[in-house]
Amino acid sequence: MAGAGRMRGSGRRTTQRAILPEAGAAAESTTYAGPVEQNRSMPQDVLVPVLGYPSVPEAVAWLTRAFGFTVRWQVADHLAHLGVGPTAALAITSGEPPETVDHVMVRVDDLDAHVERAMAGGAVCDEPELQPYGERQYVATDPWGRTWVFSQSVADVDPATWGAVEG
Repeated sequence: MAGAGRMRGSGRRTTQRAILPEAGAAAESTTYAGPVEQNRSMPQDVLVPVLGYPSVPEAVAWLTRAFGFTVRWQVADHLAHLGVGPTAALAITSGEPPETVDHVMVRVDDLDAHVERAMAGGAVCDEPELQPYGERQYVATDPWGRTWVFSQSVADVDPATWGAVEG
């Protein structure tokens, strides 16, 4: 399966191919092969979600207050990296949140304290619920309508016991 795309602003065309493995074959990851180079401008994690908000400064202020994220760095009013735990980060940029089922899941150590903080900060939160896969989770909605799921591990559960099939 092949598709052509256009790199925004470059005028150059790129071609991307998705190669599907044969049934039962293990797919190899060509995206991440090992430790990443140290760069103080980037987090150590290999995945950095980029989320659009109408006002970066307002989003940064609210997300740090309500969810306890930290500001790693900010560039004027159009881009910021927020720290999430010891190695992860979110990039906040100018733009509108999508109207989809997409959400960001963040693992926390103390779910009860976190939901209290989020509600005090103005988030609309569901009651935490125990999930069959060993997590206690709650869903929060920020003032811009973006959905966040916060999760605390409470048990080590074999995925096969709740219906998952390992790949």
